[in-house]
Amino acid sequence: MKKLLLILAAVLTLNFCAAPALAEDISDASEWARKEIAKANVAGIVDPILLSNFGADITRGEFCSLVSKIYMHTKGLPDEEVKFVFSDTNAYYVALAYTIGVVNGVSETEFAPDEKITREQMAVMMYKLLKAEDLTPSGADLKAFDDSCEASSWAEEGLSAMVGMGIIKGVSDTQLAPKETVSREQAIVTAWRFYNLISGKDVLFYEDTTREILSELGIVSADDLNKGGNITVLEALKTIANAGGFKGTSSILAIWYLGDTLSSMDYLDDEIKMMLMDMNNSIIAYNDIPKLKLDSDITNFEALLYITRLVGNTYGCTDNMTENYPAAKEEIYETAYKKGLIESVDQSSADEPIERDEFYNILHKALFTGYERGGYDGVNPYRLFDEITSRRERPEPTERPTREKIEIPVNAVIADDLSISWTLPEEYSFLEGKDYMSATYLIGADGIEKSAGGYAGDGYDGYEVVGYLAASPDKKQTAIRCGYYKLDEDKEYYFDIDISNIDIVVEGDEINPGTYTRYNKSWGIQEISLAEGEKFEKDCYYILKGTDNKYRDSKYNYSSFEVFKAYASENTLSASILAPRRSFGVSYLNDIRIRKATIKKNADGFTISLTPESTNTFTVAESSQSISR
Repeated sequence: MKKLLLILAAVLTLNFCAAPALAEDISDASEWARKEIAKANVAGIVDPILLSNFGADITRGEFCSLVSKIYMHTKGLPDEEVKFVFSDTNAYYVALAYTIGVVNGVSETEFAPDEKITREQMAVMMYKLLKAEDLTPSGADLKAFDDSCEASSWAEEGLSAMVGMGIIKGVSDTQLAPKETVSREQAIVTAWRFYNLISGKDVLFYEDTTREILSELGIVSADDLNKGGNITVLEALKTIANAGGFKGTSSILAIWYLGDTLSSMDYLDDEIKMMLMDMNNSIIAYNDIPKLKLDSDITNFEALLYITRLVGNTYGCTDNMTENYPAAKEEIYETAYKKGLIESVDQSSADEPIERDEFYNILHKALFTGYERGGYDGVNPYRLFDEITSRRERPEPTERPTREKIEIPVNAVIADDLSISWTLPEEYSFLEGKDYMSATYLIGADGIEKSAGGYAGDGYDGYEVVGYLAASPDKKQTAIRCGYYKLDEDKEYYFDIDISNIDIVVEGDEINPGTYTRYNKSWGIQEISLAEGEKFEKDCYYILKGTDNKYRDSKYNYSSFEVFKAYASENTLSASILAPRRSFGVSYLNDIRIRKATIKKNADGFTISLTPESTNTFTVAESSQSISR
């Protein structure tokens, strides 16, 4: 057991500063509580539903979300299965709080999630959370309060501990008020103090720092920070790359030389080339790279353009910017103003060089502005400062060991729809445990492994196989290789699935695409419609091919594939009916084409008949409707 120190002065002192600018409006909270509420929100321990109506009494169920989030941030998920035992709530946070021993029900089957919580009940829950964290506090003598006799006997130990730690204070010097209810803002502040004390982690805001934080974080050198004059485009991009963690990788450098698209930038060294490629889709549009005038002074507009993209909102898994990418001057200035990066939307100096000092001032503010990442509603805001500091705490990646390959004798069964199933031999059943990862490869006629991605626990659906093969219809693939491995182990177990009897032919007429719809805050296509008069055919597979940038020759583009099966003959398909998928997950949405695949079984094996890839692409339809997750 670790011994917890009594009091940290920094935690116990209330801060009366105005609330920092964040994605959520907390101006309705009491002035004394705003900064600690903002800190709790950034730390990720507050459910967004609690960030309003701050004077309302918090309920038992709502307080469970606070203690559960604290536990998840400091200890992770419990080893045991989370227990849902109450008939009057199926809330995950209640179940988690019960599982780790922080709360009990009002009976064996009821929790009463909507009942208001009192100060002594809150103290006991926090005390139990402390014990769940394997910590023991020093208690305080409650007799210092005139009303200590009003505390319930079962609550005295918890109250003593929380008062001793400075987590719970009296409502005055002489009154503890153990039976009073607790407002949302009081509960959030209490939760923040608790989290801050046991984790040792504080949350800094822009107002708490100076511009020197840019040097302390390694974003810019101290010498450059104190230079005067203007700043070049290359200097600015290097600085932004340092802030955003864009380091570049040698694996993407090869495409620099394909198609002579970027021959105008050949004078750059490889490190700069890799950096620019790494910033593609997040900071710089690929089309803009050949046009960059790296030695020129960066303008006010260009500086705002790149910095607002650095802290712009994203959709889901791709992390590609959806805010201001690309964007007109008016949009950039409006976004920068809303994010607190500039004081007005005046564009009179947009095309003039920005002074170095002002560039660093804007970047300093950008470190602490909130932005959304991912396709979910109601997430806690991300901040670049937190991303950079957490990046520093991550361990260096270990070098992948050279693994001995061990072949597993597996007899795979291929069904008429090309779904493949198998059962691992009993002596290899341990591979199905959660500690093992799976890698999937295509084996060509030349015997070379080619990464195909994907994951298979005990089989492949037909659309996975169709997708693998349709990705390279002009090349003969002989096997799908599935490998199981651990990151720190020098063995890889694998087996090959023979697909040499599957032929691919291209025949028929191409499909004419109509529109695809992507809803607000979704990371993929949610609805696909074919051209008027055309329908998806029941039980046929359809392949969407997305390419990364239509500016380049298509043969040099990265491509991603999504395969789905039509279960009815109709003009429009919604992703929601294609379980288990929540969207048509093509990563790149710039240039999507479609083709159809039908499977025919014959005496020798299978034939996949493909239509030609459509020459036209889908028309984009954006919807303001949000996807419910």
